[in-house]
Amino acid sequence: MMKFGAVLCLLPGWLGSAAMAQTSVAGGVYTEAEAQRGQAAYASKCASCHGRDLNSKGDAPGLVGEPFTFGWKGQTLGERFARIKESMPPNDAGNLADQMVVDVMAYVLKVNGYPPGAAALPTEAAKLEQIVIPK
Repeated sequence: MMKFGAVLCLLPGWLGSAAMAQTSVAGGVYTEAEAQRGQAAYASKCASCHGRDLNSKGDAPGLVGEPFTFGWKGQTLGERFARIKESMPPNDAGNLADQMVVDVMAYVLKVNGYPPGAAALPTEAAKLEQIVIPK
């Protein structure tokens, strides 16, 4: 009987987190200022591999158009944030500041046609997990 009670106690929290609504990047989830900072950060940290115009000519994937669609759509910004944070740039992985990663993501979203909004992107992983890039 005790085990059943423990499951019931955990159930409401689980249902609450599973039922949380996701926000689409199509609704404007970053600010223009973030995208501008992201453009500068991209130029200094990302462009050498991913291309100045986000159309990679080398081994790194492009970040605009079809490569963006293939690599980002259907994922949450939390998933992209974790991937970038853990693996970029290859010669200094894991050392980008959280705000810089968010700013670069805002720039990539802007270049791919997603509009800015009034609120800044959060740097907290749990909040970024609630923002989805629609398929």
